[in-house]
Amino acid sequence: MLRVSNDVVRMRFIPFALKDDAKRWMYGLKAGSIKDWGYFVDILLKRYFPTSKAIRLKNEILSFVQLEHEPFWRYINRFKEFLFQCPHLGLEKWNL
Repeated sequence: MLRVSNDVVRMRFIPFALKDDAKRWMYGLKAGSIKDWGYFVDILLKRYFPTSKAIRLKNEILSFVQLEHEPFWRYINRFKEFLFQCPHLGLEKWNL
C-alpha cells in the first residue's frame, strides 16, 4: 500500500483551494520554490495576513466586548467574524 503524507495531499489541493488574486499569486511563484506545506503557509500568511494586520485583529479580538443592548447571539456572531478574519492565530479552535 502506498502511503502519502498529509503535506503531499495538501500541496496537491492548493490550486483548488485558492481563487482570484491568491491563485494568480501562487502561479506566479517560481517553479519548485515551495518545498513543504509549512513553508507555503508561511509565505501565504506573509502575503495576505501581514504582521500589522494580525496584530490589529488580535488586539481587537482580545479587547472584544458586548455592546449595550446587543443580544448574546449577535455578540457571538460578531466575535466569530473576527476569528474568521485571522485564522492563523489559532483562536478559531475555541469552537464557539
